[in-house]
Amino acid sequence: MEPPLNHNPADWRPTRQVSHHQPPAASHNPADAISPPTSPETPQLVFNNSRAPPPDVAGLGFSGQYSNPGHTGPSTPGYFPPVQRNPADTGYDSTPPTPWGAFPQTPSPRYGFHNRGDSQNDLLDPFQQEASRQNGQYPRRNPNLFVRAWVFYQRSWTQSWTMGFFLFCGIMFAIGHHLFYAGLDGQLARDQMRKRRYGTALAFLAKASLVTAVILAFRQRAWMMVRRKILSLGAVDSLFAAAEDLSALFNWEALRRAKLAMLLAAYIWCTPLIIILTSETLTVVPTRHEENTTCLSVRTLNFSHEETMDWRAGVMLGGIYENSVSLWNTTMPDGKAGDPDWFDYWTESSQQFKTVAYRAAYLQKPVMKKHSPAEICSSGWNCSYVINFVGPGYQCTELAKGVGKSTKKLNGQLPRFNTSDILPEGGFSYIAITDEGEYPAQLADVEPGGAPKHLKKPYSTEFGAFKTEPIVWVGYAQVEDLSKLQPVNRTTEGWNTSYVPTIFGCEHHEMNYTVELNYTNGMQNYEILKKKSLGRIIDTRFVRGKKDNSDGSWDNVTATPSENFVLARDIENYRRTAAYHSIGKQMRRFINGTISMPYYIANTDLISTRLNSLPNYLPVDDFQNEVEAFYEEIILSMLSNPSFISVSWASDPSSPSGPLVGDNSTRYKCKRSRIVNTYKYHFTELWIVYSISIAMAIGAVVAGWLAIRELGSMRDTKFSSIVAATRAQSLNRVRWDQEKDIKSLKVGFGLVPGYSGEKTHGFGFEGDVTQDKPKIFRSPALQMMDWGSQSVRRRSRQSGFFEHPGTPGAPGGSYEAVDGGHSPGHLGVTSPPPIQVDHGDTGYSSQTTYSQTAYGGGGQPGGDGHHTGSYGGQQRQA
Repeated sequence: MEPPLNHNPADWRPTRQVSHHQPPAASHNPADAISPPTSPETPQLVFNNSRAPPPDVAGLGFSGQYSNPGHTGPSTPGYFPPVQRNPADTGYDSTPPTPWGAFPQTPSPRYGFHNRGDSQNDLLDPFQQEASRQNGQYPRRNPNLFVRAWVFYQRSWTQSWTMGFFLFCGIMFAIGHHLFYAGLDGQLARDQMRKRRYGTALAFLAKASLVTAVILAFRQRAWMMVRRKILSLGAVDSLFAAAEDLSALFNWEALRRAKLAMLLAAYIWCTPLIIILTSETLTVVPTRHEENTTCLSVRTLNFSHEETMDWRAGVMLGGIYENSVSLWNTTMPDGKAGDPDWFDYWTESSQQFKTVAYRAAYLQKPVMKKHSPAEICSSGWNCSYVINFVGPGYQCTELAKGVGKSTKKLNGQLPRFNTSDILPEGGFSYIAITDEGEYPAQLADVEPGGAPKHLKKPYSTEFGAFKTEPIVWVGYAQVEDLSKLQPVNRTTEGWNTSYVPTIFGCEHHEMNYTVELNYTNGMQNYEILKKKSLGRIIDTRFVRGKKDNSDGSWDNVTATPSENFVLARDIENYRRTAAYHSIGKQMRRFINGTISMPYYIANTDLISTRLNSLPNYLPVDDFQNEVEAFYEEIILSMLSNPSFISVSWASDPSSPSGPLVGDNSTRYKCKRSRIVNTYKYHFTELWIVYSISIAMAIGAVVAGWLAIRELGSMRDTKFSSIVAATRAQSLNRVRWDQEKDIKSLKVGFGLVPGYSGEKTHGFGFEGDVTQDKPKIFRSPALQMMDWGSQSVRRRSRQSGFFEHPGTPGAPGGSYEAVDGGHSPGHLGVTSPPPIQVDHGDTGYSSQTTYSQTAYGGGGQPGGDGHHTGSYGGQQRQA
């Protein structure tokens, strides 16, 4: 309960003792919780906003003496006298008042530092930490990024920034689209549908952002055009509907008088092409994908295993016995180790190798092991690898070419034929002698297993020895075009000019091979990367016409020097040489023989190989090199039969592979490849589309900002905006539902008379609307210089006031109502009586005299008027 108004403050007594040197203790009396009494003349100020700082009491019209606690001057009757503070009390910033004194306002913790005199909450919580209170600070909460962004949007964001924001977003989405596709370029085409959806989504976001910016700019241009020009109602309809109604683009008047706005509308309708065209810039194409890795089951050749191959003991791998390329005879079936007359000697190529050689010759390519592509490359892959090995090889040399040409020697020997034996002088189109010095059968009368029956011991050291390797002598008729039928006899025209006799010879060498094997689509191919001769397998020269069988055998081959013979008792060297001889003998067997003319009489197996050509039954082009390659194909075909002891793991050539499948221990470096679907990003096409779109959007936004400058603010086409723009009284003169030619009526936007005669901004018919048309300058620089003054005048027109020159911004300055830029028609000035103005919540009132000046809009009598006035340097409109 408040005391009576005429109560004397001296009659009041506190209900409890209050010390001026100690903080007041908590009271258990409920009466102590009642707020101190106040005078009815003292305004009770209640501040609902806890964030607001304590108000300035003096600023509300009160005398400063009541807002200053230390004031000691006179007071208005009815107010309590000021409370004297004891400066000796250091526990509080000021001495607590008596129960009858006024409590000072406690500032919010957000607006300054505090001490324990500001609040008595510490009396309620004895466990409260004292650290923060000793520092005199309260904890602050920093708003998170979202809150700060929201506050910035509410306080600082302007509508004109929206166009730039969406333009920026469109450019960022376009860049994101590019980066997304660039990251997919060359990658395996996994999740194609999902990746395409992501790309389409980015294209849609870029399109949506750009078109939003352009739509906002289009609206500004549309409002600017109706503010500048008087258009027919149909043109205005088309202008405002062009972004939504495709048929509105075909209004000729709108196209002619609002070109840029209609161009922006056309751009809006074309923006779906951004999604269509940019989505197609990421395609899926078949690509050869390669990787350097290791492969299983890669095999090579190592003929050193032939040196230790003992056909008696055998070597078993994978459940089968390993084979040699040679067959052997022995001098004693039950010989004992250390007996010099007990040894093995070569007799023939093994049947297993003959099979491989025939297959290679008849297939006309190296024989491939079954399932080797899957075992080596893995299913679905192609692969290639390089192997190195030492093996036999033929090295061929051209000796003669042309009719009547002399023949060169090879290893000191000449072939048994010359160019005169070959077409066109001779009768042979092909002739090959490959068995001179061939290893013959050593004995005719032998026991099973090759042991001699009648040959006396000790056996000759040359018994079973390899004395020489036959030279391959080849002569053939060469023609220009093997595909054409050549002359078949001497009476045919062109016989003497069609054939060129050629002779070459080939020696058997030991070669160091570097070979690349390739498996593509399940087919095997090879390429000899490097081939180096290590010398003749047997470095001797065959002596033709001389027979020497002094060793008691049938072998009457004579060669020199005898020191280079490969003897049977030199077991390791003999067995390796025997392997080379076995392989070479099968090749020599295929090419040995003749083909004679006329009638193509063939006495050779050459016609069964790829070395023969039709229809002339002549050797193939580049026959010399093809003979070497044919031999190499036979050698590489050995890899198709892992049962040969020479076939070894490429990762460890010292280990024969047998028929086993490789594992991790046999991995060998290889290059794998396969045709896969990969993404291909068409960079140029995407940026052509985005560059055009972004450039046009930038131009549209610039045009929109220029329109905003002219309009003074950003406009929209919301329902409320249309309603506000159609309040002109003159619009009611038209019967909108019955007029036939209503679309031809001329309308514009500007200042129009309202119901009360005042001028308002809105649409009106021609003659009723006053438009503010901007000045046209020849120089763009002058136009830009005029923007500032235009903006000031424009904003003055929007507020309805125009500040007279000479008193700009002065308190109480003179302002007049204007009619949109035209010279006002001055009708007269009246001085109304003072107007009582209620200042609302400020708690005071005043009388202000306003001057009323009436002007006619557009020079028309009876125009609207505006009440203008000033108070304290501020404009107020009654």
